[in-house]
Amino acid sequence: MTKPKTPKTVLITGASSGIGEALAIEYGSRGAHVALVARREAELAVVAEKVMSRGGRATVIPCDVANDQAIFDAVRRGDQELGGLDMVIANAGVGSSGHASTLKWQDTARLIDVNIKGAFATLSAAIPIFLAQQRGQLVGVSSLAGKRGLPTSGAYSASKAALSTFLETLRVDLRATCNRASSRRRSTRAATRASRSSGPRTRRRASSRRGSSGLRRSSRFRGHSR
Repeated sequence: MTKPKTPKTVLITGASSGIGEALAIEYGSRGAHVALVARREAELAVVAEKVMSRGGRATVIPCDVANDQAIFDAVRRGDQELGGLDMVIANAGVGSSGHASTLKWQDTARLIDVNIKGAFATLSAAIPIFLAQQRGQLVGVSSLAGKRGLPTSGAYSASKAALSTFLETLRVDLRATCNRASSRRRSTRAATRASRSSGPRTRRRASSRRGSSGLRRSSRFRGHSR
């Protein structure tokens, strides 16, 4: 099996901490130019320094993914400043838990704006770019929580189920235009462990051991002439 090539340019939302930060550092250490997208510009600057100290390049793009126009602008900016995008990772997300009897709509609304609208907008903004250049990979960070409506986590579980289903549809719809699509899932435990260690390489090994359970789904596009 041919080993996947490391993307040269990657845009990551939610890049100021957690999995997003770990992915940025990992891809940067492999020589990629990463576009770091999140609300907190100061934290993004710190991540950018870490990326560059490991031999990568980083471009900071402050943006709240809950603002759909802002994220479309951010993806276009990333495409222009990085000279094209090989991969876009919709990683930004927020969590919320609480018994249904104490549910606060403002918390649920924010979760929907970030986890569903923000992720959908990020991926939607990348699709025309990838189709035009006939290559690219869409990645969405989902969760096993999307498999069931977990106690005290109804909104969060629903948001991850929505993202997983959206990515499944993208794979089906875009397969007719591009000649390859792939899907990967990862367990929450494996993804958490990976974010603390070396990133994508570790996560691929964890995924192969665990079979179909997992956290992330992705759609890869390899263009062909028409």
